[in-house]
Amino acid sequence: MMGEPQSIPQSVIYELINETINKEAFSIGLPTTGKWTDYIKYIVFMPLTWTQYFTIPSPLSKRNDNYYPLTMVCSTVWIILYTFVIVWFTYDVTEGCL
Repeated sequence: MMGEPQSIPQSVIYELINETINKEAFSIGLPTTGKWTDYIKYIVFMPLTWTQYFTIPSPLSKRNDNYYPLTMVCSTVWIILYTFVIVWFTYDVTEGCL
């Protein structure tokens, strides 16, 4: 019959989505543009990006297919740590100014 939905395996759909989203995978390598401002940004953000890259598993890689919950927990822990540092630093700066 015409108009009936086709049965497509979930793995095929996953592969299509993964290829679409992950065309340019995140890299922690040096910038390729050659502008000096990109190198400054790279050096400034290096501690944050490297620690996140090595501590949060990427759910987009085939090796970490089922690690979505772990990725969510690790991301939440990083957000909590960043929030703590920002609040602590703000408190210390305001205490020093008063």
